[in-house]
Amino acid sequence: HITLKPSRFFSLFKVFTIQRNDYQKVFQKQLKDFDFLWKILVYGNYLDFNLIRRLKEDYTKVNEIIYNNDDFLVKQGVKRTDGSKKIDVSLLSGWDFLDTSAQGKNKEIQQFFISPNHRKWALGEVGYIHRNRDKSINVELFMPPALLTTEGVDSHFQPRSAILDHNAVYTSSITAVKGDINVLLNICGLLNSAIAPYYFLQSSSYLGIEREQINDKEDKFSLPYIDNENIALLVKSITDLKLLSHKLKSLLESTEIVETKIKVAEVQLNECIFSALSLTNQELSLLDYSKEITIPMLMRHRGYKSIYAPLNPESELLSAYAELFFDQFNHIYQKLSQKIIVRIRHSNQLLGLFFELVPIDSKEANIQYISIENNKLLQLLSALGNEQITDRLFIQKDIRGFEENGFYIIKPNEKGLWHLAIAHLDVNEFMNAILSAGKKKSINVG
Repeated sequence: HITLKPSRFFSLFKVFTIQRNDYQKVFQKQLKDFDFLWKILVYGNYLDFNLIRRLKEDYTKVNEIIYNNDDFLVKQGVKRTDGSKKIDVSLLSGWDFLDTSAQGKNKEIQQFFISPNHRKWALGEVGYIHRNRDKSINVELFMPPALLTTEGVDSHFQPRSAILDHNAVYTSSITAVKGDINVLLNICGLLNSAIAPYYFLQSSSYLGIEREQINDKEDKFSLPYIDNENIALLVKSITDLKLLSHKLKSLLESTEIVETKIKVAEVQLNECIFSALSLTNQELSLLDYSKEITIPMLMRHRGYKSIYAPLNPESELLSAYAELFFDQFNHIYQKLSQKIIVRIRHSNQLLGLFFELVPIDSKEANIQYISIENNKLLQLLSALGNEQITDRLFIQKDIRGFEENGFYIIKPNEKGLWHLAIAHLDVNEFMNAILSAGKKKSINVG
């Protein structure tokens, strides 16, 4: 499976570059057994597949609760029609109207918050709605409590969802879920959490492929459901704080303290959800990669080109990359009274991490930095690292291998290639190679 994605080479020279992680081998049977795998292959890898599969298989889905339970009602709002199959909705005339056409900060439905200030809904504006299978309008649909969520997502792939706490009419661009308030609060927290953009990126058929929309039942409400009292309490708290911030702004008073409390509560909500889903450090790095690399690159966020910018060799990102190798390998070599250190050879174009075994009591620094500007060896490796297929298509390869007393990996000096999520892939590959070599040696000796 080969994926073509944006790169600095295409931006500069209109040349397509296939990077190492864009080329993946997969058994056809897996694509038959897991219909969501094709989407993961576009923006993810086998680590993402493992996580998405676990979330799908280990937890009840939101849609299994709200669509298969008589205690819940899931419906869209009013829909304009000129056809013959229509319902008179004059009884809703004069109700508050949630106007989804508002833009930016004026959007009446935001994360955790529905504006309390609306214009009134006039009968002439939407006099009739599609009847579909209903013979009359269900007024309760527009009464609290209800979870409202918009059909689209923002540029960060985040949906907008909030709890309706007052009577209001809304159009079919909004889906409402009626039912137990604690369940609605938990769903609201999930939709507004950091897990949602990642989950939708990896599994939604439309998102990032055709348009920035997601299907309600199969995409948005396929999130794993968590019944957690703390999530519900945090969603209530954030909702109240956002309402307070709205009131303070209307009075032209400072909202700094309230906004700080909102940010703290949102962090706590994410941590609560991550804990409930038992996300590992590796899985958390996958979420961060989609947030910091994939989605900004795909949506061309402001400053997204920094993803292709060279790293300072002493950056925290590169230190975390090296530390992961230490954590994975040093407990093995400790039994041999050895440890690994890394010498980072760097230029503006390339980064090379050379891991070397040294005595465990060595006084050498664990991470050493060596500048190699204009080094002929690195120039040669750079040339070997790209395979030209056509005059507009190149395969960009990593250089990796083993030496007598260690191993090395060399890649272009780009932020996106040295993220911690990529480090997990590289660690796994080296670990598998070492185990494989050890197994062959054991077999040959036998």
